[in-house]
Amino acid sequence: MTAISTMGDTAQNPLARLPHLPFAPALPKPKAAPAHIVFNQSRTGYIAYRKGTPLAWLVLGYHQGQLNKQRKLVKFVDVAYHRQNTHGISMETAFFDTLPEAMQFIRTTFSNGGVQ
Repeated sequence: MTAISTMGDTAQNPLARLPHLPFAPALPKPKAAPAHIVFNQSRTGYIAYRKGTPLAWLVLGYHQGQLNKQRKLVKFVDVAYHRQNTHGISMETAFFDTLPEAMQFIRTTFSNGGVQ
């Protein structure tokens, strides 16, 4: 009985004649540095982006009212962002007195991949 070999000198495909080497394990992919977060001003505040994808919305708010029959103006910053959890994605909010505090919260929350 004659067997036709697909390997060695009788192989029709020239690549099949090459010696077979075991595959080397894949090298670990280098971890990319976290992309820089960019804050672009919008009509109502700022939008935080990473690689062109919006991460969070910072809305500059105020409330004008009275306290002890005196006019009172209260300024604040509302932050809204998506947070992925085991059941899905939720919209989360946070409240800050100043814009720099809100921006630092976003930088900290989304550092090293952070909340997504």
